[in-house]
Amino acid sequence: MVLFHNHLYKTVSSINSQCVLINVHDDIYNGTIEIKDCLVLNHGVVFMEIIKVNDTQLHLAEQAKALFFPSNRGDGINASFFKDDRNIMLVAVEERNVVGMVYGYMLDRFDKNDCQLFLYSIDVVQEHRGKGIGKALVEAFLQPLQNGLCNEAFVFTHERNQQAMQLYATTGGTRIVSDEGNDVLFEWHSDDFDVRK
Repeated sequence: MVLFHNHLYKTVSSINSQCVLINVHDDIYNGTIEIKDCLVLNHGVVFMEIIKVNDTQLHLAEQAKALFFPSNRGDGINASFFKDDRNIMLVAVEERNVVGMVYGYMLDRFDKNDCQLFLYSIDVVQEHRGKGIGKALVEAFLQPLQNGLCNEAFVFTHERNQQAMQLYATTGGTRIVSDEGNDVLFEWHSDDFDVRK
């Protein structure tokens, strides 16, 4: 069973015996997140939550930092990041352990009354890769596009990072640009989703 939630949620309804819908109530991640896939292993269903970290859940950010940014260990967590709702960190948690994370930003545009999502970083613990966790994290991160709160999202990666290239393509990202240094830009647009305003 895959659960997407924040600290407050309202309605839980069954899709089938393994999946649920949860209405998320948050200024940014509001509305229903539709779960298209469950994470299934040979021995059964994986129970995983995707949580939008806030300033009362810094222990989750600490876990993610230790796993994915070990060289920055002595710096501590920047708690002010989590006080701004436009800064986004989502973690995938199995049995109280962080197994994946994505973070980025909701950016205002100067040329029109709109915002963009910038997916800055995503990672999944090595032994948990290939289970759909990265896909679930990206889909949860893109929720503001599905809710009509932002018009587009983007991420940069490198041509050699084939796992990232495949992940962004399978979550509906369109490859936009490739420069001579092999940097690649992927974009998602709200028009590609069933937008709920």
